[in-house]
Amino acid sequence: MTKTELSQYKVLNNKAERDNFIEDFWKERNPYPGSSNNEFREEVMRRVEYCNQWFSERSTSRSGWNSDRGRIYIVLGPPDSIDRQEVNSWTRAHLDNNQINEYWVYDRYTLSIFFTQSRNFGDFRLDFPPPRLYRIIEEIKTSLITGQNPNDSRLDVKVDYQNEKINISLLVSQLFFLEQGDILTANLTVSITSSDPTDWEKPLILHKILKKRTQELLNSPLLFLPVELDELPKALLTIPIIIQVHDLNSKRTGTARCTLKKTE
Repeated sequence: MTKTELSQYKVLNNKAERDNFIEDFWKERNPYPGSSNNEFREEVMRRVEYCNQWFSERSTSRSGWNSDRGRIYIVLGPPDSIDRQEVNSWTRAHLDNNQINEYWVYDRYTLSIFFTQSRNFGDFRLDFPPPRLYRIIEEIKTSLITGQNPNDSRLDVKVDYQNEKINISLLVSQLFFLEQGDILTANLTVSITSSDPTDWEKPLILHKILKKRTQELLNSPLLFLPVELDELPKALLTIPIIIQVHDLNSKRTGTARCTLKKTE
């Protein structure tokens, strides 16, 4: 669940409301809307079953899905590799304080995660989590609603010029939105340069912050970013230009070209 969904779920009054909420939760994440077969839900259930089988904690009777390893596994999926090492550390308090370390590597996220198991407790704990871990987790949660691919570094940018206005269209599925309450926010920069440096040497940088409600993003696959010619230098007449859009949240970038026909 995203933070907004969790806060909404906590204030529901009865079982019927909670059941309806959960039904809508799975429906919004169905990769094939309208289909009775929800492959996403089936995959999550498989991961939960795997975690309960292999990650359940004996000392706390905690179910595997609720363990440190389980919570990571359910969101990120199986790691690309696991390296297990046994370490003997000698201390005054414990002459032989053996511990087992597990290193999970996710090549697709360029991420390494470190778990530690002490023989005295027997449970693996997430140790020194990398700062990027929580950003990636939130990005994945949001991608399940918007359909964006966290591993795609490109933006498909389309540009249309009409009525002295540049209309930039972007795929919602490729943008990374930050969750702020019930609002999802995209943070973008638009760089406009001439394809011929002799026409226009200095690039123009515009900062665009787009705020949308979740339902708005679900209803439309495209997000439109208008640029008024009043925002551009008056010296521009008929110049082929290059427009580059940069998503500051995900570091994705896309480029398109068009020709301006501005009247004096």
